[in-house]
Amino acid sequence: MKRGALALLILALAGFATEARAQGAVDVVATALFDATSFKVGMLIPFRLSGPAVDSADSITAQVLDVESGKCQVMRDPHIGSVFHLKCVSEAETRIVFTVIKGANKKTLFYGPVRVVPFVATYGVPEATPPPTAQELDKLAIEGKKLWVSYCSTCHTDPRSKQGRSAALIKAKINDPDPNNEMRSLKGLLSDADLNKIAVYLKDPTK
Repeated sequence: MKRGALALLILALAGFATEARAQGAVDVVATALFDATSFKVGMLIPFRLSGPAVDSADSITAQVLDVESGKCQVMRDPHIGSVFHLKCVSEAETRIVFTVIKGANKKTLFYGPVRVVPFVATYGVPEATPPPTAQELDKLAIEGKKLWVSYCSTCHTDPRSKQGRSAALIKAKINDPDPNNEMRSLKGLLSDADLNKIAVYLKDPTK
């Protein structure tokens, strides 16, 4: 058994919801792009839908179940149509129901339970970090541009097409297990600091 498959099996046996599948008129799989231990209050937790009909679906919707009104919400990513983000403002245990419609076919997929817990600082509350100055942001943007040219420009020739992408979204895309995801090749090559520099550059890549 390959190491990746073994890891997924261990998580499943441990009770973590890592993937849900639906078979029928519309075939669709939902996969969490973060490890279940990273499901924290206030975070955007990404889930990816895949399957033969997802890309050509007429309609894809998602909503949360089993949770007090207003505590959690799920929203579609504005850049990647097959990705949805769950966000909870307080501790919760919920399920997500995805509905995929293609023509006369409709499939409902339940994912969960998803346990979202408060973030607990292990080493106490850190001191507030002041926001970067304009000079520091310019330096980060310059370094981010160099990283973009080295790692991203081969596939994404125009950085304006990715303007506004956050470091979290880039990281989620790199971690996307889809075998057709070419960005998986960057896994382990870029640190969180590198991704932040690229995100700063993409705020205004025309500079």
